[in-house]
Amino acid sequence: DAFCEGLALLARALVQRNATLMCSGRGSTLQLANLSLEMVGHPHKGISETAMEYWDEVELVEMTDRHDSLRGPIFHLLIEVLATRCAPYPQGFTEWDDCEEDEEDFHMFRRRIDEALLNCCVCLRAEALDILCRLLSASGSKWEIVEGILYSISCIGGELVTLDQTEHRQRVCASVSQLLSNYILPDAIPVSPMSA
Repeated sequence: DAFCEGLALLARALVQRNATLMCSGRGSTLQLANLSLEMVGHPHKGISETAMEYWDEVELVEMTDRHDSLRGPIFHLLIEVLATRCAPYPQGFTEWDDCEEDEEDFHMFRRRIDEALLNCCVCLRAEALDILCRLLSASGSKWEIVEGILYSISCIGGELVTLDQTEHRQRVCASVSQLLSNYILPDAIPVSPMSA
């Protein structure tokens, strides 16, 4: 964990010092971006949050100043990591009294995930919802993952309703229709043991 923390801190410091250079694709900057992507999904929340701060800085760089892969493709992966590895409740969760993780810490971390998902949505626009819908379709029966993806969808909802291009609004409507038709039926979504 100390090694990963050091790498996450280094990446954050470099992008804070010169974000435009770090987004240019020169030298090993893309490898550092990929490393920061992996660090977002680290089980140690402090390392994950430091890596999210790297992406906050990337989001401040104009699209025209970014390497092609930092304009969209890597955000596809980032939204997946946030929704399936960061947002879910701890595996096997039933109640906070039986959980090693602190409830307040969990909810504070989720607020941080909310911010990171909004940054992804600003970059990906309607495609962010497309990605989350695909993840939901492939999520299987683990309620923790399904809930994490649904939580992620709720985080970007406010940003999606502000999209002004017809194409983006049509994509959002299609994704919402898919969500309703696939998950409105009883038993379509795995039930948490807390609600059983």
